Amino acid sequence: MAASCASAECKEGATCEADTGTDEEPGPTGPTTVESAWIDGANLEVIVTNIGGTGTFGMAETGRGGAGWYAENCIDGPYCHTIQDGTNRFVSVHESATGVEWDGTLDNNETLMHLDSAENITYAVWDATGACVLSWGHQPDYYAPQGCL
Repeated sequence: MAASCASAECKEGATCEADTGTDEEPGPTGPTTVESAWIDGANLEVIVTNIGGTGTFGMAETGRGGAGWYAENCIDGPYCHTIQDGTNRFVSVHESATGVEWDGTLDNNETLMHLDSAENITYAVWDATGACVLSWGHQPDYYAPQGCL
C-alpha cells in the first residue's frame, strides 16, 4: 500500500468565519489535513478534515512528463473530483487495474489513475472557497501556480 499525507494551516491574515445560517458553505475552521492511500490496485481513499464543506480534488501524472494523464488535474482537464470532509473513495477504471477496457468517461468517484502509477502522481485539494490548500506526491510544485502550498 502506498500512502501520502499533507497538511496546511489557514493562511496568515485569513479569517475563518462561523456558520451564519445561510446556504453558503463555511470556509475552513482550522488546518486542512489530507491523508491518501491506495488501498489496493484500483481504490484510492482520501480522508479530508477542515475543508469547510465541499471542495475539489485533482490528480496529475506528472512523473511521465508530456506522456502523463492530466485530464483530472482540476486546472485545464475536463475532470475535477468533488470531495468533502471525511472519507472520499475513488475507483480506477484503467484497464490495468480492472482488466476491462476503459469506455472513455469518468464519473466523480472514478479515476484513470491506479496504484501502478502512484509514484508518478501529484495530488491537490481546493477548499470550499476555491483556494488550493494542499499539494503532495510526485511534484507538488506542479500546482504552485494555483496557489498550492
